[in-house]
Order: sequence, then structure tokens, then C-alpha cells
Amino acid sequence: MLTLSPKVFGCVAYVHLHKNQSKQDPCALCCVFLGFSPHQKGYRCYHPATRRLYISMDVTFIEDEMFFSDTLEHVLQGETSSEGRNWLDLQGGVVLDSLIQREEPTEPVEPVEPATLTEPATPAEPTILTDAPHEASLIVPNQAPLDIPEVSASIHTADNSYVLPPRRNRGVPPDLYSPEGKARYAIAHYVSDHRLSPECKVFVTRMDSIKIPTRVDEAFNDPKWAEAMNIEMEALQKNNTWDIVDRPKGMKLVGCRWVFTVKYNADGTVERYKARLVAKGFTQTYGVDYHDTFAPVAKMNTVRVLLSLAVNLDWTLRQFDVKNAFLHGELEEEVYMSLPPGYSITGGTGNVCKFKKVLYGLKQSPWAWFGRFTTAMKKFGYQQANTDHTLFIKHKVGKVTLLIIYVDDMIVTSDDTVEIEKL
Repeated sequence: MLTLSPKVFGCVAYVHLHKNQSKQDPCALCCVFLGFSPHQKGYRCYHPATRRLYISMDVTFIEDEMFFSDTLEHVLQGETSSEGRNWLDLQGGVVLDSLIQREEPTEPVEPVEPATLTEPATPAEPTILTDAPHEASLIVPNQAPLDIPEVSASIHTADNSYVLPPRRNRGVPPDLYSPEGKARYAIAHYVSDHRLSPECKVFVTRMDSIKIPTRVDEAFNDPKWAEAMNIEMEALQKNNTWDIVDRPKGMKLVGCRWVFTVKYNADGTVERYKARLVAKGFTQTYGVDYHDTFAPVAKMNTVRVLLSLAVNLDWTLRQFDVKNAFLHGELEEEVYMSLPPGYSITGGTGNVCKFKKVLYGLKQSPWAWFGRFTTAMKKFGYQQANTDHTLFIKHKVGKVTLLIIYVDDMIVTSDDTVEIEKL
């Protein structure tokens, strides 16, 4: 299990932003590290400018640099004052107007002609962006560089603008094709499949020939993917996963989306087209629509012991895979989900789905499935091992049956073939 390594309290922590509005927006926020979350796996980082608390695993720490250093203490401690509110811009860049040594021009700057702007005298000058969204002010030639301390990737200035460092990864893509339209560097000149077996060649060819849809409308246009989606919806309805009800007032909904994949056989042929309806569990709130989430998985050492017993004692060995395993878990919390994309309700008045069973993507899905499975195995007369909670043992007239489960994959070995068939 992944553990969180200890960090220096109060150090600078850059929280990565996964959703940016444009390419020019910063990719991280400069925050102060406050500790660890008691209910979620992640670091607690506070952004004083927006007064938001972030809990994330994707954080870069600078432990040798304290956020509230001695040189900045007189400004940073007055967070609510007008002076302190300007030290950090809303984009996450560290700002200190008192540290920016900039001389104000004594004469008004005359507007620069467009012809001059197209040919800057110093192309290495950084681009200055204004606060207007998606608008950049042009480069002013012969402008003295600002003496700004390097405290962030984007530095806020006194005139509500921030300076970005010059980018070195811009350029024209290489010319990979000849004027005739043929590839200059054909992959067949560098990659060969003569060492692959015929089954592997078919498998590689299939991987490139089948296109997996990214939108629901694309899936409905293909009969194979549409059939896979209908099979998934039939399984959900057969399992009585939810009820269609009216949305309660003030209740937050959990979104959902379709995930598509292709299952292949060992020889490279297509086994089936698979569509899975997944709930957006990242929108759930702890204590409101979920509580416990932990579910144990089999230890590799235990799996090796079971395989060694089956080989050395010549026991029968079986492997099982539960179809739609998480759909069998019983839900205890009250969770509502929006209707699946591409499907509408006919003959009813409800507009949301109230869960009765768990669905893939929900926070409590692994916990609910393993709890249901454990209860069923104990009813069948199996005992749960104390050293590995995923191992179930049953003794019967001098014979023993062992079962171990890893999420929805099970291995069963025993010297009693009748018990295996009964199970």
C-alpha cells in the first residue's frame, strides 16, 4: 500500500492543477504545506490568496524553503491587510511588490508602431501577459529587464501582470514527409515482425485496426459498440442497481460516463467489445455519500504458497472471475446519479438514479463488494484467515479447501473435488 512520506511543515508546496483553462495558465499553485488529511490519502496544502485548502497526492515540495520565511514575514503575516492581499496573485504565482525594483518612467510611453512590433530588437525578451483572458501584450523592444527574484514560474508585477520565462520548446514540427506524400522514415525500415509468431502478428494488427470510440454518439453509430452498451444496461437493470426517482431538493448528483475497451483472445482475435458505465466517484464527499472505502487484496506471498501446495500435493487448481463483481455490493449510503449518457427514461416521471447497489467508480464500491463476498463465504462454511483476510479456508472430513480472492479474481485449490464443484 502506498504511504505518504513525511515532509517539512510549513515548506513551499506546489500543487499540480489538472484542469487549466488555457495553455498560458500556470500548471501549479504555490501553497504552504500543513500536514496530511485524516480521511483521504493526500497532502493538505493551503493557498492563502484564494483561501482554499487542497488535498492532493500530486504535489512538489521544496523542503529547504519555508513559505513564511524571515524576509517575507512582515508582509505575509498581514494576510488580511491590503498590503498582504497583493503578494499572491489568483493564478498562484508568488508576488511581492516591495521586492520588485522597478523605476517608473518620468515621461509617458508613446505607442509603438505595428511595423516595429513585428521585428523586435531583442527576441530573447520575455513576453508580458495582461490580466485580460487569452490576450497578450506585444513585446516592447529595448526594455530593461526587471530585477525580480526567481520565486516562481510566473512572477506578478505591480501593474497586475505576470512575466513568463521564454519558452524553448517552441518550433516547427519536423518534416517527416516528402513532397510526394511518402514517409521519409517508414517504420518498416526500422521495425520488423519476422521474429513474432503468427498469433502475435494478428494481435498487433488487430490493435491498430480497431478504433475505440471516445464519445457516446460515436459508439451508437457502430452496431458492435451499441450492442455492448445495451448488454451493460441490461446487466444493470437485471441486478436492480438503481431506481428512477425525482431528484431531492438540495441533493448533489454523481455524474457518470461510458468507458470502452476491446477484449482479445490469446491468438489475437477479438473476444468481445466491452462497454462499462462508470460513476464519477471523485465528486463524492466524505461523510455525506460515502464513509468506508478500504478493501484488502491478496498478498503475493499467499498466492505463491497456494500455488506451491497445488503443485507439490497434486491438488486440483481452479481460477474464477466474477462478472460485474462490483454490482453485487450492497450500498448503505444514499447516493443519486444522473441518467446514463445516451439513454432516456420512458414511461416514468423520475429524472435521476437512486442507487440500491454499488457501481464501478463509486468510492465505496470495493468495500461493499468485499463485504458482500465475505458474508457469502462465511454462510458456505468457510473461515476467514487472520494473517490474510482474502484467504478463506474450509475443513471437511480430513480434507481442506482454500480460496483466495484479488478484487474479483479467485484461485481455489483443494484435495476435495466434490467441494470445489459444490462451491
